[in-house]
Amino acid sequence: MEKLTGRPRTDFPSAVQEVLKVLSDGRPYTIARLAREANLNFRTVKKAIELIERTQATLQSKRVEVSATSDNHTVIRITEKAGFASLPENIRNMVLKSLYPSITEEDKILVRLWKRGAVSEKTAVEMESSGALERLIEAEHVLRSGTRFYLSKDAQMIAKSALQLYPELKDI
Repeated sequence: MEKLTGRPRTDFPSAVQEVLKVLSDGRPYTIARLAREANLNFRTVKKAIELIERTQATLQSKRVEVSATSDNHTVIRITEKAGFASLPENIRNMVLKSLYPSITEEDKILVRLWKRGAVSEKTAVEMESSGALERLIEAEHVLRSGTRFYLSKDAQMIAKSALQLYPELKDI
């Protein structure tokens, strides 16, 4: 009996991660195209999307907390989101626009780094030093790798929001 050859079987958690990785570029995909890009079976991609949608609905107002105890047990629980981040994006943007009606130097730096793809130590870029840059470093929004800089996860969200709040930042 001959053995069938083809692509190796991918476990489901890895398949979900691969789908999310492909989708992270923000472009629209059909399931067929997503399957090709992720190098996964069409049915696997369809199941992954269904899981992602159900999980997203659950986590819209909740968050997963994972912590370790002193006796090496892992404790996992789902709690309600609280604070500013729990508000819908359009409400967060309205509040931010009322609190910060004009563009700051910090906003410009965050957007410049975002537009240059400086989102990890690997993609860090060089920038001229300034007081605004130093304030962002101190606030841990901008991280330093030698003489290069990149955005923290929080700052990536801030940069995206700044672009929505201030469309004119697209031209900087």
